[in-house]
Amino acid sequence: VQRLNNLKKRMHGLPSSGPFTAVVTDIQGWTALCAEHPELSSKVLSIHNSILRKARWNNFGSTHETEGDSYTMVFYEAKDAVAFCLQAQQMLSMQPWPSLREANSEEQSTHLMSSFENPVSELVRKKSCSNNSFAILNPLSISRRMKHHSTTSASSTCLDVRVRMGLASGFLVPGESLHGHPTIDLAKEVSDTAAGGQILMEGSTFSAIKDVLGELGTVDAQGMHLDRLRMRRVFSWPAFFLCRFIAPPSAASEDAVVLDMGTYTKSRPDQEQKQTRPAPNSSFPARSSRSFLLTPLSPKLSLTGYAQKSASPEELHLYQVLSAAGAERAKGWGSNLRLKSRLSLKDSLSKGYFDAPGTLAAPLGISKSPADASLPLVTTVFAAVEHARVFSSREIRHVERGLLACACTCLDQVKGDGYLCRSFGNLKLMLCFSKPE
Repeated sequence: VQRLNNLKKRMHGLPSSGPFTAVVTDIQGWTALCAEHPELSSKVLSIHNSILRKARWNNFGSTHETEGDSYTMVFYEAKDAVAFCLQAQQMLSMQPWPSLREANSEEQSTHLMSSFENPVSELVRKKSCSNNSFAILNPLSISRRMKHHSTTSASSTCLDVRVRMGLASGFLVPGESLHGHPTIDLAKEVSDTAAGGQILMEGSTFSAIKDVLGELGTVDAQGMHLDRLRMRRVFSWPAFFLCRFIAPPSAASEDAVVLDMGTYTKSRPDQEQKQTRPAPNSSFPARSSRSFLLTPLSPKLSLTGYAQKSASPEELHLYQVLSAAGAERAKGWGSNLRLKSRLSLKDSLSKGYFDAPGTLAAPLGISKSPADASLPLVTTVFAAVEHARVFSSREIRHVERGLLACACTCLDQVKGDGYLCRSFGNLKLMLCFSKPE
């Protein structure tokens, strides 16, 4: 049945109605690359386009539009869109890109052709040089040769081509066009926020793929391998004798890693952005009990954050997705995002994963030694409302809003050191600090 559905998605092409997920990609620093090495830009773009087309075909997507190095692709399912990004990024990282030596060799061939076109002037130049016999011992010529040698050795390095990707999910009304659709614009905005090599998605896309992280964890440069997932399920059976005949699953079959990058608000063009404390009656999204800070709290770090759609269209909740094998790359980016001036952090309770203390030192994945002494010490605060069991559901919701507002105000007083790890439904909070004071 799944193969039949995939075949239908490939045959139908671009969606005409219903839910869809848009992916926008572009090469970081493409304009500078074209200006510095125009002779290599066409070769790099050709390789880049071939990789994206192959990953798009494997994951049943369609190209909506292209503009230079930028691609806009549309998928029927968010899982296919995320699988496309994971496969494409791994293919791009494994690709041997052209080196700067090729560019220099092409430049040298161009100079040779220009001298060949005017042989008379070349002979005159050689004759004048031969009259100056001391030119061989000229230190300037020696320094030029040394400079040329150092330039040649430095130019042997390959180009570092990094592609940023942004995903957004929406709904297409029958008769509505994809051109100018708000979901396409949102995907472009998310893509502009990412760094080269990074995959970012907004809250709706995360809500659609949060339950299929196991399937997405099987994606590599060749595509999705559901047989690895089935093998992992076999080993979850209480059948000890199977271990004698089947090799244990590899670490590459772990779940895909998703990191909460924070919630941001968009300021309206006709209003100045206001930086005020949250009112006691303002609502805050509660973090799910599935969210956690460090690996020892859970046997697997595949999901960090909470799945809740933005309560307002002026909010943008960002998540980062990575393969289990390349999860450590996220520490290089950290919490840095290329935010536009009209985007700002919603409040102190909406920080991203890397704003929590100790996350840069904690392993992203299964830790073989949970009690690692190299991990930094953190201070955990657990707060609970007394006699919360006697409250009604309406009273719990009202008290929870006040409790979160109080926690947000207190976090503002400690200059951003605190981080909300969990918010339980029975009026309990768990916060983490890097300093005990």
